[in-house]
Amino acid sequence: MVIEGQLGFIPQSELMRVLTPATTQLAQCYNDRLTERPYLAGRIELKFRIARDGAVRWVIPLHSTIGDRDTERCMLERAASL
Repeated sequence: MVIEGQLGFIPQSELMRVLTPATTQLAQCYNDRLTERPYLAGRIELKFRIARDGAVRWVIPLHSTIGDRDTERCMLERAASL
């Protein structure tokens, strides 16, 4: 995981408090699709914009090799709800 800050700073401990449990939620998107797409593989890199109150303003995929739009969409929706 890479953390960059251009407009402000969020302590890594705060990010990890939210992102560590979210890993399970994001992985569930992948696992749910495996029954329909047993060949599913790859990785996705997400970019977040976080508001001052800590809410996710937006999230976009920077790069993905997953190759399944439904899986990617699920991951983006779950990431946006953090």
